[in-house]
Amino acid sequence: MCDFYFCVMKTWMDIAVKAARLAGEAIMEVYAQPFEVYTKDDASPVTQADLRASNIIKETLKETGLPFVSEEDLPLDRSQFGRYWLVDPLDGTAEFVKRNGEFTVNIALIENKRPILGVIYAPTLNKLWTSLTSHLSPLISHLSQCWLVALTAPPRWMPTSTRCCVPLIPI
Repeated sequence: MCDFYFCVMKTWMDIAVKAARLAGEAIMEVYAQPFEVYTKDDASPVTQADLRASNIIKETLKETGLPFVSEEDLPLDRSQFGRYWLVDPLDGTAEFVKRNGEFTVNIALIENKRPILGVIYAPTLNKLWTSLTSHLSPLISHLSQCWLVALTAPPRWMPTSTRCCVPLIPI
């Protein structure tokens, strides 16, 4: 038997992992065929893979009953939430468009403006990294406006300058 907090966090981790893997499958389906690239208001690229992944993650995380904030679906004011999911459904859209395989699905559970649970999935590598703040494997801690990720073997394609810093949406 485990304590209530750990059991809830374990359940939410399982749901977040499922969401990341399902989103990764949808991303790879789009990646395997010709796709269009659109431009968002901030001039950054967006594809059908971004939107499909965001919708899949949102739908999967619904069962937790927690609010959902995505790069593709930002609410006006996140400060109203004490605990919420923060998602970048396709981190590295520009790399996705270049078809170099250097992109990830990022899901974090934020509590009191700090990440307490994290999932990073690299669908082209089929590699998944997870962390709970109380069970550090690997260490994920909030640093400025990015995550510090201490990976035992970061992917070679991850530039040295970002191997320890996987940007998400600023908190």
